[in-house]
This record gives sequence, structure tokens and C-alpha cells, in this order.
Amino acid sequence: MNKKIFKGAFLSGLVCLAFTSCNNSKASSNAVKQNEARSSETSNIKIVKVSVSTFTKSLKLPGTVKSSPNGIVNVTSSVNGVIERVLVNIGQNVHTGQPLFLVKSADVANLYSNYLQAKAQYELAKKTYELTKKLYAIGSMSKFDLDNALANLKSSKALMDGYYA
Repeated sequence: MNKKIFKGAFLSGLVCLAFTSCNNSKASSNAVKQNEARSSETSNIKIVKVSVSTFTKSLKLPGTVKSSPNGIVNVTSSVNGVIERVLVNIGQNVHTGQPLFLVKSADVANLYSNYLQAKAQYELAKKTYELTKKLYAIGSMSKFDLDNALANLKSSKALMDGYYA
């Protein structure tokens, strides 16, 4: 969807430029401004080499500990997964909020992946909105395109915030 909006915005900018550039000094001035806006946006682009690295992100998730009169304690987690490491010893005193074990969970991994995708969509929508706003200011974009870019920005922010909450 973002690509369609950006392509449509870019093509409409080119069409406007083509119709207004016939021996018109104002049009050439607008073209210069448009090139300057595009140049300032592309100056922030960085090219990096892809590499393999270890992912060490951890999340704190709630769980409950229920004790019984016979000294056996049932520990449950709010997510499904496999216990990778126990962080306490038998008989050790623990306090509220202390991590007891590390759980490897596909559910959490998928949720985090979805959050990263939503964050990337938000960053793209933010850049698209800023570019559309600059092009609108110089007359190369319509108000409709600007409103669409703003709506896309708000929508992608809400989606990202929903994963973060």
C-alpha cells in the first residue's frame, strides 16, 4: 500500500512537472526546488553490508507462583515455550519481580517480528509524509496526496504502538 501511494505521488509529481515546464521560468524554479527536496531526502540514505549476528533481546513477561502446604511450588508463565535456563537455585529466597527462568517462545518471537515490521512501516510512512509535505509546499503534490500520507502515517503509528503496549 505504501509503495502504491509513493508511486502515485511520484508519478503525479512528474506529470505536473511535465505539464508546467514548457518555457516557464516559474516551472523551472519549481523543478529546482523539487530536485533540492529530493536530494536532501536521499542524503540520509545509508547503504550497509548485510551480516549475520547474534540476537540478544530479552523481554520481561509476567507469570505467577503458587505455593502449597507441602512445599511444592507451581510456576506458570503467560506465554508458551521451552525453559532455556533456570535463574534461581532450589531453596533460594526470591522476591517479587525477580526472573526465575528464561523461556524461549515462538509466540514472543513472532510478536517481536511483527513489531519490527510495524516499526519499519511507520518509519517509511514518516519519511513519505515529510517528502509529500515538502512537495506540497512547492506545488508538486495535491492536498489529497498530503492527506493520504498523513493518514498512512497515523495508521502505521497506531499499529506500531499497539505492538509496543
